[in-house]
Order: sequence, then structure tokens, then C-alpha cells
Amino acid sequence: MGTVYELDQRDLRGDGRIVIYKRPDSRGGASKTWHCRIKHHLLSGYVRKSTKQTSYELAASFAYQLYDEVGARYVRGDVPQPRASKSPKCSAALKDYKQAFARRQSVRRKEESVRWAMSVIDGHIHRYLVEQLKDPKISELTEKHIKGFFEYCRSVNLSENSIRRLYVVLRGFLLWLEEQKLAPRSLAVRPPAKEKRKRVSFSLKELRLLARRSRIWVHDGIAKGHHRSRFYCQKFYLVMSNCGCRNGELLNLKWQDITRDPNREDGLVLDVMGKTQNRYALLQTHATQHIRDLYDFRREELQAAPSPSEFVFCHRDGKPIKSFKKSFQSLLKHAELLEDRNGVNRSLYSLRHSYAEMRILEGLSVYQLAAQMGTSVEMLEHHYGDMNALRYSAEITKASRPVTPASNEYPF
Repeated sequence: MGTVYELDQRDLRGDGRIVIYKRPDSRGGASKTWHCRIKHHLLSGYVRKSTKQTSYELAASFAYQLYDEVGARYVRGDVPQPRASKSPKCSAALKDYKQAFARRQSVRRKEESVRWAMSVIDGHIHRYLVEQLKDPKISELTEKHIKGFFEYCRSVNLSENSIRRLYVVLRGFLLWLEEQKLAPRSLAVRPPAKEKRKRVSFSLKELRLLARRSRIWVHDGIAKGHHRSRFYCQKFYLVMSNCGCRNGELLNLKWQDITRDPNREDGLVLDVMGKTQNRYALLQTHATQHIRDLYDFRREELQAAPSPSEFVFCHRDGKPIKSFKKSFQSLLKHAELLEDRNGVNRSLYSLRHSYAEMRILEGLSVYQLAAQMGTSVEMLEHHYGDMNALRYSAEITKASRPVTPASNEYPF
């Protein structure tokens, strides 16, 4: 039997690329010092070196660093370029990238974010490159293949925002390939321009219809045991549509955050926490009654006044309600207002857009509206600039001739 030169062998990655072991000593046993054997995917042959460490953990760390250094030397051109035939397949390159990606993550990056990126690599990216493209070599990839990723994502009904999030992960892989001298930077193409769409909202007529049908929806909830949840959802959407706050800002609202407006009779001011800082949001005066209804409901439920530190939108036990998404979708289905005329689904956020449109039509300055809604003037002008045509309709059409008096009734 031949001499065994690698004792206590440990395959660190499970693929034979990074192996640490001990060499036999003169007494026939194993030496205390660990050695490593590196097989980098960019190069042919092995790199063997002593780690000069007796600790397994330190030796493993040394071996990983050596593997990265071998790749870095290749990037700098210190080693011969591999032949085209040595170009790895996408499946092998993805496996190596996952290892490099995991080691590069900052401790400040959220663990769930790293897990999500890993799931994207194993999921959509693997399915596209390996299964749909039949696992080509990296050298065979072209810009056309990368642009085809967007079409693949659309074929599985992913939204444009989701596609862009997935492409961020794919682009990281493409840049890593360029860093490893496996592919040119030109593969990391820019995503197609995002189509500008008018934000989904409600017209004043639709909001009035929703208000009428919401009362029926809440009343029907009594027999179904859903009266409380429907009542709170109704008040939530009515408050949101009358102040323009974001969902999370209202969900975190407490009774102590609501104060009287000294400049308006029966007016209320909401102290909400925005994306970066607190701000004061003014509630439309007629919507004060909705806040009073919530307070009266909770006071009757507790048989005492609610605590100032309690959340306005809370469960019976006082814990904050996390979301009204499903409840509001149920209300929209009941009111037959789930989709706009273009077939796009509405959501609670559509109320914020409706608020912005109505205030602009009423003549409110975009500077005042930006402060009220906790956003920028640029964002308002970008999304609602077309509302100015309606706002100044009298001035724009002042040269028009008067229309002939109508003898029939029209739905407009």
C-alpha cells in the first residue's frame, strides 16, 4: 500500500476545491500543523501550502483567504489566462458565486436580506440560466441572454418592481464574473426604462360611492361576526383619505399624537412619524367625526377612556393592528371598486394618491402639499403634474366659445 500524504483530511466546501489536511510525521502519526490544497475554478492544477496553524478554525480561515488570493492574482494578470474551453458552466459559476457572496456580506446587512438574495440565486436566476438556457458556458453568454431575463420574469407574472429587485442580484453575479475575468462588463446591462404610469386613485364620485357602500358592508359584518374589524377598516380608510398619510404612519398613531388645531374650529392635527422624521398632518375638518367615532367605540369597549399611549387602530387587547390590506380588499370587492377603468387593482395607497389629486385641484400649493404629505415637491410634480391642466382649465380654455344649451340629459 502506498504512503498516504494527507491525513485528517477536511473538505471545507464539499466540492474538493478547498481542502485542509495534516501531513505524516517521522513517527508515523499526523503532524500538528495544517496544510491546504486549493483547486481554483479559474486555473488548472493545485496550489498546496502550509497554513502554519495548529488551530482548525485558523487553518480553515487561511485556506479560504488563499483561495480568494488565487482568484485576485488571476484578476491582476499575475497568472496565465485560462483557455476558452476552461470557461465554467453557469451552474458551476453560480455555486462559486454563492460562496463568495456569503463571505462578502457585511455584518450590518440584515440576515433576512442575505437569505432572500440566496433564494433568488437558487430560484429565478438558476431556473433561467441553467434550466431555460440549458446551462451554457459563461463564455457563451451574450447581452441578448441577459436581456432575456426580463422577458422570463414577465412570463412568470412578476411585477416591474420585483423584476428590478431580482436584477440587482443577477447584476451582482455578472459583476463578479467580470471581476473573475470570466465575462466582460458589457453583460451587466441596464434594465429597460420603467414605464411611467399614472398612479391608481379614486375619483370624487367613486369615493362617495365607496362611503355609501362601506356603511352597508360594516352593517353586514354584525351578522358575520366581523363588525369590529370592518368598523375599524372603514374609519382607517376615511381618515387616510382625508389627511394623505401613509399606511404605516396611521397604524402607528396613538391617542396622545392627536391634538386640536388652534386655527380651525373642530380641526385636528396628527403628529405622525414619517420616513425620516415626525411631522404634523392636518385632518380635513369634516373627518374629525371619524376620530371621535373611534374614541367612542373604544371607550364603550373598555368601559373607560383609552390610555393616551394606546394605538388608535388597535385590537381588543390593545395591541396595534398590523394591516388593513385584506379588509380593504374585501370592502373594494363589495363596492365593486377593486379595479380602475384600466383594470389595475386599487389598494389603500390609492387613497393617498386621491388625496393629493383633490388638494391640487382645489388650488393648494405643491409646497404646502409636500409638507402635509411628507414628500418632495419634485415627487408631486412628477406624478401629479398633469392635474395642473384641470386646475387651470378656466384659464386654458378662456378663449372657447360658449356651448349650445343642452336639450337632453347626459351622464357628464
